[in-house]
Amino acid sequence: MYLIINTIEEKKTVVGLARNEREFWFESAAVDFRQSEQILPLLDKILKKRRIKVSEIKGVIVVSGPGSFSAARSGVIFGNAFGFALNISVVGIKKTEFKNSADLIKQGIKKLKVVKKFKIITPLYDGEPNIGIKKHKS
Repeated sequence: MYLIINTIEEKKTVVGLARNEREFWFESAAVDFRQSEQILPLLDKILKKRRIKVSEIKGVIVVSGPGSFSAARSGVIFGNAFGFALNISVVGIKKTEFKNSADLIKQGIKKLKVVKKFKIITPLYDGEPNIGIKKHKS
């Protein structure tokens, strides 16, 4: 079983589970900001609905960007923390590397077969992060 996290979509957080490339389920929530606040409730919903235990998840597929600073960071941080906690592999997929949900899963599973242990992934931003940069008054 694979966990899929996508916080890059505009105004939407998507969480999914895939047993394989053909059997998968997704839950989504509309958001303007705070994508990270929706990940756990969506994951809990899909786990309960499908009667799947967290221990059945063997890998994490995260859409790592490019996207806004907060959106990209939210999904990647959750994916890394989840992978670290369960000692499972995490892979990042650029939104330009897949065409649809089935393709995302296919590309993610392909990458997970190469990655044999947990390794931190990094987000890809669609611009330079401007957090902490002082704004000058003109």
